[in-house]
Amino acid sequence: MKDALRNFDWPSLHDAYDDRCRGFNKESPHLAIFGSERPGSDRDLYYRLVHEFSNGVKTLGQRAIGYYEAVLYWKLYSQPAGRSNIKKWLPQARAPLLQLIEKLPTSLERKPDKVLDLIDLIREFRILGMKGRTSLPVQSTFCHFLFPRVVPIFDKMVLQAVGITDERANKNRSVLREYLPFAWGLGSKYEKQIAAFPKESPMRVLDMALWVTRGNAPDSRLPPNASPRPCAGRIMKGRLGSNQRPPPCGDGALPLSYAPEPADLTIAAQTGNAVKKAGRG
Repeated sequence: MKDALRNFDWPSLHDAYDDRCRGFNKESPHLAIFGSERPGSDRDLYYRLVHEFSNGVKTLGQRAIGYYEAVLYWKLYSQPAGRSNIKKWLPQARAPLLQLIEKLPTSLERKPDKVLDLIDLIREFRILGMKGRTSLPVQSTFCHFLFPRVVPIFDKMVLQAVGITDERANKNRSVLREYLPFAWGLGSKYEKQIAAFPKESPMRVLDMALWVTRGNAPDSRLPPNASPRPCAGRIMKGRLGSNQRPPPCGDGALPLSYAPEPADLTIAAQTGNAVKKAGRG
């Protein structure tokens, strides 16, 4: 994997990211959990979700399903197929999601095996939207909101930025195992630059920077007039696992996600992350 941030324009990060985030709708029914005070943008939704998760996911109670819905929207809002799937998943997701929450750890070591163990735990509950081996992008996003300082969002656009062009790499555990220490290393390398963004965790800052960097590279597969932000993978074909946040391409794509911190972090500490997705992310 390559370092794509050597010449990155850090001061422009938020503007560049926001410019590429298109298709976000604050009136979406998937944001009903926020009532009348709805987040108005991709990053705003990210910050709100991080805040809610930072109080400890087990404190959410029955509201957890509403925030899970918002996480799915953050990840998939640029994809019509993804948004329609959210409606189908939720009714059957409530019970297993609440069961999973009771089993979630309150801290997570910064070790690849520990992150993969957490993903395996999530899979055990077969929650619609996160079940199956092809759902790594969404599983990693959920883990990111639980532990934003430990788990980077694992999505196709970010992988392409670091030189991974295999279209199925974002569904490959071996690639995730390799990407985790790489992302942590980048967080350490660019610690000074990342410190200028205190509202986001280091992992989230890297996610946005890599996502933006990927968006600046020409992609022959994209139509000439493709919009730069709403895509992060291919258009979802009815399966969450195949897509990622809106990447810098046209309709039907998605985004992603951080400094070295203590190996063992509590959920509260980790949730100081700021991203969304990245453009979700």
